[in-house]
Amino acid sequence: MYLRFLTSAALLALPKLACAAGLTIAVVAPQSGPYALLGQQVITGAKSQIEAAGNTMLAIDETCEDNAGEAIATKVIAGDAAAAIGFLCSQSLWGALPALAQTDIPAITLSVRSPILFEDAAKKQWPLFSLAPAPDAEEKAIADIIAKRWAKEPFAILDDGTIHARELAEHVRQRLEDVGVVPVFADAFRPALEKQTQVARRLEKANVSHVFISGDRNDIAIIARDAKAEQPDITVMGGEALLAAEDNVPLPSGVLAVFPEPWRDQPQASAVLGALSEQNVIVEGYILPAHAAAFIAAKASEQAKKEGKKPSEILRTQTFATAIGPVKFGNDQIRETSPYAVFEWQNGEFKPAERGETQ
Repeated sequence: MYLRFLTSAALLALPKLACAAGLTIAVVAPQSGPYALLGQQVITGAKSQIEAAGNTMLAIDETCEDNAGEAIATKVIAGDAAAAIGFLCSQSLWGALPALAQTDIPAITLSVRSPILFEDAAKKQWPLFSLAPAPDAEEKAIADIIAKRWAKEPFAILDDGTIHARELAEHVRQRLEDVGVVPVFADAFRPALEKQTQVARRLEKANVSHVFISGDRNDIAIIARDAKAEQPDITVMGGEALLAAEDNVPLPSGVLAVFPEPWRDQPQASAVLGALSEQNVIVEGYILPAHAAAFIAAKASEQAKKEGKKPSEILRTQTFATAIGPVKFGNDQIRETSPYAVFEWQNGEFKPAERGETQ
């Protein structure tokens, strides 16, 4: 649902920019095709902040096709935009960034995590900034949690043999070994089986009490079910893959997952949530991060204008108080604070896990 107006109460609840009126913020997001729903969330969140601040939104369609970035950059520059936000697809950024860099128009992506893209951006000093987790954030968070909470436990690391799952498991294991924490058992399992009793028995034979599984949700559910049949007290943990929709086998209660905290759960989100609720807007997906990105883009552009600096200089040095919490970009120009936390599956949903439940 698009925002058509904001009440006075809603305007008061939204973060303001002093003397920021008159800026144009480009919002690059899919307006059709398979990602149109996500694009609508981006536009809704950005529009609420941009209009509340008295600025102008320039909506640009993102097709997510190869070689579409140059056309996007042309529209951003022609529209005299102070900054561009959105960018759900890496294809858009590859083509747009060289031109945006020449005019020092910063781009803030909400979702792209391509390590190669950010490596190039750093080398070529492209003004690319990200509110998404760093490419290695998931593996780092999982390794940190295991090192802090399972170091004295006999734990195992399993993966389903696919490229992504194997790399995640390997990177977690390597990070753990670097700090002297070694699993008692590490192996691959065959995915898409109806039963995983052999895996469960191998875990029991190795006296494993905790296991991290890198694989899809259904496989983790099956292994957790069969492992708990052998050892009711075994602790099973997965990563972001557990956010997928439930498949054939329900996830057993007590399974842990490591993934980014929902945007709307941030304490700073309450005022914006209330304002948007008045407009009957369901706050989901990219609405809050788009709101935050629009605020950051305008704030940095206005401060740069006052101080005679480039917006990218402000983005690299300042901390911004947003609806998703404080945002500061690190040397890699990705948000510094890790959003990852531990959650536990209970009564059909993931809930924040208490420390004791992760030991």
